[in-house]
Amino acid sequence: AISYCDDHKIDYFICWSTSRFARNKLDAASYKKILSQSGTKVVYVSVNIDSDTDEGWFSEAIFEIMDEHLSRQISKDTRRSMIKNAHDGYWNGGRVPFGYSVVEDGKRKRLAICDVEAVIVRDVFNAYVSGEGCKSITVSLNSKGITNRGKIWNKSQIIRMLKNPIYTG
Repeated sequence: AISYCDDHKIDYFICWSTSRFARNKLDAASYKKILSQSGTKVVYVSVNIDSDTDEGWFSEAIFEIMDEHLSRQISKDTRRSMIKNAHDGYWNGGRVPFGYSVVEDGKRKRLAICDVEAVIVRDVFNAYVSGEGCKSITVSLNSKGITNRGKIWNKSQIIRMLKNPIYTG
């Protein structure tokens, strides 16, 4: 949106609030400088700030600092909740690791071992512990027609598997 305003000489960049414009003071200042240089004025719907006045400039800066603080606090709270959720055995989402499936557990989800894929995971770990390299394991799996959910294996997938704490604890 910033680039679009810069390229098309837009008069106003209308945003709901300072928190919707940027998540930190530095980004907000950087974006507003670009917009100012291209003649675009930032306007907020939820609060009337005249950033051309000293009072408006000050108010906007305070809002941006408060927005950044709130964003940081939400990030910390979310991370803490996700870590607790994982420690309690629940799945936070994302790509399901090979060897597992997701099962419902009330309103939340847990990972469950997928027996067919788990055999392959154990073979990969056993081969690695026996001294076989990741490239060799990859070639072996692919030559046997063993796929990664329908796709061929690559070395980086084997490396990620071996380093993933979901397998190693």
